[in-house]
Amino acid sequence: MRLDMPGGNKPSEYQVEDISISVSRTLDGRGDMRGDVTLTLSGLRPLDTAMLHWARPGEPGQDASRNMVVTIPAGVNASAGGETRYELDGAKVTGFNASHSAGSAMTQVMIQVSARRVTLNGVVMN
Repeated sequence: MRLDMPGGNKPSEYQVEDISISVSRTLDGRGDMRGDVTLTLSGLRPLDTAMLHWARPGEPGQDASRNMVVTIPAGVNASAGGETRYELDGAKVTGFNASHSAGSAMTQVMIQVSARRVTLNGVVMN
């Protein structure tokens, strides 16, 4: 996963073990259909300060939205074109969970993300 950083800083790179996407349709106040998309990324690493700053709740009006790209290599369940590519514009962390296991000295990180626009293999999902 590549996450753009504010201020033109170099994007951060992360490894993701699992990704899931949820698309729901709802009616807005005018009765028009809109799409809500949530991505859940699990097994995210490394857990660095850039990720923590993005995930932490900000002051009102200061939510950190970022652009991100998640690429899944071709495999048994790959799309016809090879890799699966998620592109998110204006992504914001809506949920963060970290669990630590003393027995294995592992930290498991999961984030939930919503975005202004989510594109999956070239198809805009919302």
